[in-house]
Amino acid sequence: MEGPGKWWSLEGCWPDFQISVQVAQWAVDRARDMWSTPPWGTSRFSLSKIVCTIYSNFRYKVGVEEDLKRSLNKRWHLQWSSKQWTYRFRCIWAFPVAQKHCTLLWLVLHKAVWTGKKALNLGIGNGICPRCHSRIEDITHLFIGCSKNSKYLQVLADCSPTILKLSYTHLLLGVNPKVDILLWGVWRSIFLWSIWCMRNDALFNNTDRSSVFSFIHSLKNSAHSCCNTIKEAPVDASQVHQIQKDLRWQRWKYALGSLYSSSRLSMRDRVIQM
Repeated sequence: MEGPGKWWSLEGCWPDFQISVQVAQWAVDRARDMWSTPPWGTSRFSLSKIVCTIYSNFRYKVGVEEDLKRSLNKRWHLQWSSKQWTYRFRCIWAFPVAQKHCTLLWLVLHKAVWTGKKALNLGIGNGICPRCHSRIEDITHLFIGCSKNSKYLQVLADCSPTILKLSYTHLLLGVNPKVDILLWGVWRSIFLWSIWCMRNDALFNNTDRSSVFSFIHSLKNSAHSCCNTIKEAPVDASQVHQIQKDLRWQRWKYALGSLYSSSRLSMRDRVIQM
């Protein structure tokens, strides 16, 4: 956080947890200007009050979706509509098995993951991939292009019979490559998180923690979980899309999990054989 001066203690309490952070003097002064109440006579104040104030002062900006769409299309060299991007963002939060996976997918979709190339652009380091030590590390190289990812990619390809070749749109953007949409959403998040952890071990701990066995084990567990929830008869693709259209994204995982999917069962059978 920028700005000189004193640092203040800022705390807030909720029934289940307590949070404590520090903010600079300039940030306190700015927050104080937001309220008409007299300045605090103490260095401690309620974090919940700050959150409520920010929320109550939030104003929806007309056209923000269009601005975001243009920005994302420019970053990914695409021509997607606002609805297509909205669907991608909903899939981020609907299918992964853990919040940490969702957060990483959100960063990936924004191309906001910290990479060697980003650091190089800011004059930090040489930008070389810490695993293969041969290429500049951008987001595509980090998750797909690095030679250390080849075994992970091969496992995904072998478990997905309809995929001829995995591309960045399948893995980074979440485009459904003609496989079960639910299981692919889960597997994609597991894949990206595994690569992210492996890369960070190489970068910060100078260790090569490549564990394809653990990756396959995670795929098997998720496949069993997604297949054990099947209750209803087979449906065609149009019914799947109708469910996603009619229900809120929070209900997608449960609703799609109960539908019979031959593709999902085939993916499960393939990963079990590994």
